[in-house]
Amino acid sequence: MMAMACDAVSYCLLAVVPDGWMIFALTPFLCLGGMGPSVLAGLTSRRAGEDRQGQLQGVTASLASLAAIIGPSVFLMMYFATRTTMSGLVWIFGAALYLPCLLVLVRRSAYRV
Repeated sequence: MMAMACDAVSYCLLAVVPDGWMIFALTPFLCLGGMGPSVLAGLTSRRAGEDRQGQLQGVTASLASLAAIIGPSVFLMMYFATRTTMSGLVWIFGAALYLPCLLVLVRRSAYRV
C-alpha cells in the first residue's frame, strides 16, 4: 500500500511541478512506488495454491502486456487533448487509477485484523 501511495502522491506532484529540477526531488518517492509490482506479485503468489502458480503468472503477464499496449495510446491521446489547458492531467489520471486498488487493499487488510 505504501508503494502505491508513494506513486499516487508523486504523480499528483508531477502534474503541478513548475520547474524541471523538481522532478529530481520526486525521484526517491517514485523509486519507492516502483517496488509495488514486486510486492503485489509476492502477495498474490502467496494467496494462490501451488497448483495455480502457473495460471496466476500467466494472467499477470497477460494483464501487464495489455496495459503496455493500451496504456501508452490512451495516455498519449489524453495528453494531446489536454496539453494546451493542463498538460499535467495525465499524471493526475494515473494517480486516480491507484484509488480503486488502494481501496480494495485497505478493505482487505481491515478484514484481517
